[in-house]
Amino acid sequence: MKSVNVRAANLRKGDVLEGRRIRAIHKYPYRLRGQSTHKDATTGVLVIAPNPNGNKLDVYDLRGDTLLTIKRPKYNQGKRNRTVVKKTPKVV
Repeated sequence: MKSVNVRAANLRKGDVLEGRRIRAIHKYPYRLRGQSTHKDATTGVLVIAPNPNGNKLDVYDLRGDTLLTIKRPKYNQGKRNRTVVKKTPKVV
């Protein structure tokens, strides 16, 4: 696990927020009127994580530009849908 600072709009399933592994993320449009803010502020994020005291689920409702410190597993570090470009060796 590695501690990472991310915006709420960039959370992924499997990240650990406040000691709870995120189970689901739902994004929806969030309306701002007359404010000049970060581009992720127009995204609302609903995070679902288990409650440590029982079988209930906790729900976090965040704006997309909120900075969070989370723990991210090593398998979840890279970018999604990464394409590998093979370089051809130069002939001299």
